[in-house]
Amino acid sequence: VQIVFVFDKMASGGDSIKLEKHLKLLKEEYTKLQKNYAELERKYSKAAASTGENDVSGEFSSFISRLVMTVATLYGRTTYSDITIKLKDKSMPAHKFVLNARSEEWREDVILDKAELDWSDMDADVGYALLRWIYTDIVDLQHDSLALDLLKTSHRFKLPGLMGLCERALVSSVSVRSCVRFYCVAEDVGASNLLEYCSGLISTHWDDLTPQDFEHMSGPLLYKMLKSKTKHPLHAAVRLLREDVVFLCLVENNGSLPEIVNSLSPQGQLPLGLALMGRSTAIAQTLLETGGADINAYTSEGNTLLIDAIKRGDSFTAQFLLEKGCNVDLTTRDTSDTALHLVCTYSMRSSDLETHRDMLAIGRQLLSLQADPNRQNNKGYTPLH
Repeated sequence: VQIVFVFDKMASGGDSIKLEKHLKLLKEEYTKLQKNYAELERKYSKAAASTGENDVSGEFSSFISRLVMTVATLYGRTTYSDITIKLKDKSMPAHKFVLNARSEEWREDVILDKAELDWSDMDADVGYALLRWIYTDIVDLQHDSLALDLLKTSHRFKLPGLMGLCERALVSSVSVRSCVRFYCVAEDVGASNLLEYCSGLISTHWDDLTPQDFEHMSGPLLYKMLKSKTKHPLHAAVRLLREDVVFLCLVENNGSLPEIVNSLSPQGQLPLGLALMGRSTAIAQTLLETGGADINAYTSEGNTLLIDAIKRGDSFTAQFLLEKGCNVDLTTRDTSDTALHLVCTYSMRSSDLETHRDMLAIGRQLLSLQADPNRQNNKGYTPLH
């Protein structure tokens, strides 16, 4: 077994912890392979010993070997063919006894009166690879897309041997960017080893995953995962910009919405703030209307969402909050600065032209909403200072 490690530039702290967890996953997988190899070696030794005990067993073994080789030579040939496989681009000759030997899905009473099996719904390369494996036990799983399709197909036709091959190939090639996609397929087909490995990888690299990594995962499955991976599934769903999962979370926690919707994440962030930083007005609207989010809530740093947005130069968030009627005169907990105080800190020298223009517009809007220009902070300064 050859394991190739490819490391990016790793920083200290969090990255080293992730690396250690990743190495642990690889060690566990290597241990499983060692156990499987030992079991295979034991079975082979037992079979070899029983074969050597008498000539009858040897003759029988020889017959089996010849039968297997004969079946392999029948791949793609019309010799003895009694059924046709319709693939996407053409039809291939096949043999009912070979199909029957591979799976109960092709047992005698199912295919006895059939002249053709229609596999045209699968990609041509998947159909050819499947048929080749059925006859020869040979399959090329170097490409993840083919391995994933064959994993799904082997589940469909109840082919545990092929399913195991695909599963092991995918475990060896899964990466941070592909682990969520592999997890979804593993969940669908019941590939427990692949599911477990991907789950561990997702846990290790949770903060590195993006909304794009989860875009093809169903809402219920993602919600189930979030509940198992984090103590704050609502915040995670918002961060991933999944409105469907946010709704599922709100429905399930209907009895305690104010507490959940206005709770802080370990990073001190509010769900509403996360939604607006992700530019998702739809999720923000859902949190306000369905979840009852407090538009004037404070972050862990002692800032209202409006003040936090202005500090970051985020005019999108500030504009949304002002339009929804947030309190414009609330202050920071440490310095008692209002939103107007902070808008006035932006100048042509200290900020880029676009941010300065945006904050100037927010300042005008604050004044139009009757923000107090004479409010003093802890130092006795008004915004004009």
